[in-house]
Amino acid sequence: MFLATQASQSRRVRQRTHSSQSDDTEYTTPPSSPGLTQSAGSPGSVVSVATPPSSPVHDSACVAAGDRAESATEYAAKQQQRSWSAEGVDDIVCEPSVPGIVVTEPSGSHSDRLTRVCGKVFVRGGVAQRPPVSGEGFDDIVNVTGVPLVFKPEALEQFACLLGCQYPVLLRRRHGFGLTTFVSMLSAWLDLDYDLLNDPFISLIDGRTPSAGFHAFYVLELDFLHLRDAEDVDAMLRKYIHLQCRRLLERYGVADRALWLDFEPTSSARPEDYIAWLAAQFHALPSTLSADLFVIIRNCDTFVQGYIDGSQILYDFLRPLERMVMGEEIGGTLLVSEWDDGTLAPCAGRKFGTPIRPRPSLFHLDLECTLDLTHHPAFQTAIGFTAVEIDDLEHTLALGLRRDCNESPRVADQLKQKGSWGEMFADEDWYRNQKTWTHDTERLHTWDPSPYLEGLGDGGASAGVPVYSARKVMEMLRKKYGFPLLHRGWA
Repeated sequence: MFLATQASQSRRVRQRTHSSQSDDTEYTTPPSSPGLTQSAGSPGSVVSVATPPSSPVHDSACVAAGDRAESATEYAAKQQQRSWSAEGVDDIVCEPSVPGIVVTEPSGSHSDRLTRVCGKVFVRGGVAQRPPVSGEGFDDIVNVTGVPLVFKPEALEQFACLLGCQYPVLLRRRHGFGLTTFVSMLSAWLDLDYDLLNDPFISLIDGRTPSAGFHAFYVLELDFLHLRDAEDVDAMLRKYIHLQCRRLLERYGVADRALWLDFEPTSSARPEDYIAWLAAQFHALPSTLSADLFVIIRNCDTFVQGYIDGSQILYDFLRPLERMVMGEEIGGTLLVSEWDDGTLAPCAGRKFGTPIRPRPSLFHLDLECTLDLTHHPAFQTAIGFTAVEIDDLEHTLALGLRRDCNESPRVADQLKQKGSWGEMFADEDWYRNQKTWTHDTERLHTWDPSPYLEGLGDGGASAGVPVYSARKVMEMLRKKYGFPLLHRGWA
């Protein structure tokens, strides 16, 4: 397992200068949070968690050249010089034309604290002013005053248990459910590029020991949605990955160590070659900077739609990537998709323990060496909101707006009255349905991940808890508390 070792903790890290975009008015994470007792987070109570001046991860940070301690002032000055814009990437921004929405700016001095208001709901500044808006990912929410975040660290802990299993993993949820924002939180957790003086996780985990993978990886994020309208998918994929690898080196401040990326991509180089070269470059860095590469691919199967050769191009790229993970050339890969492969729609209104009856789908991603966690019981409540979390969100917003916390009807009840079914993704037969997880040695693919999988979950306590779409929940909160609706037909 890749642990957050002293070597990884002491390397010089950089402030996250990019903002992970969210898919909607949504943000997520899973069930109960150990260490956050109900008495401390009960309705009406406000527990303040101070953000320390520096993260323990950075207390021993040093400059690679000279091993000299770097002051906070010097560090901040260098970060200002190193910040860059993700040019060419279609960033999602808040709609300026939506009336009545005031997007508050992050506190420049970071004097506002991330405060736990109710249950698992945190708000910077302690007073909720509005729900999140489109375009706000994890980094945006935790750095903006007055926007609530539901933080459930079990999702991070469950995912951390899989680091080192030598298999890529796949997660699916429908658009609007909150998958994109969950992934942005996971990326921030893994990334060794973060804010030295204001690491939100130090407040969110409330003094507990971080799980494996905490700020331990170079993270390459790809989004195949940018390739959707490409005329030549193969050439565009090669060009896109080449560009993202070069930008990643620039963000981490090591672009001068990989001059080969300055050359234009050629048809002789495969897209996966750039990732392999990038990972090798990170391994070749000095010990204070060396770390594994983790690859996150959003909308991983988007460009197979509408292209005759799209699926073949996708397989030609993903299968070598599988081999890189299994060969430990890269630290891991997360594939993310919002495309219903026929197994998501049947989860609406389904009861735990009943079989999932897949519906016909035009395309099914068939990767023999990838663990599909979409229906794993440990991730049932990782994305979307449970009824208890909806109540906590409503209570937090009502307190901030000085409204009656017990004002009827509850948003959770309104969802049910409007026919919104709680969704049950967990499949009791997940283990038996996995081709890669088996004790049958004839079917194993080089490495048996079962030791990593058998310990996942909380004994089934959260596996039978239904979850609701984050977009539906947010729109219902907006409607009840007088905020403009952002998505027609959702509330």
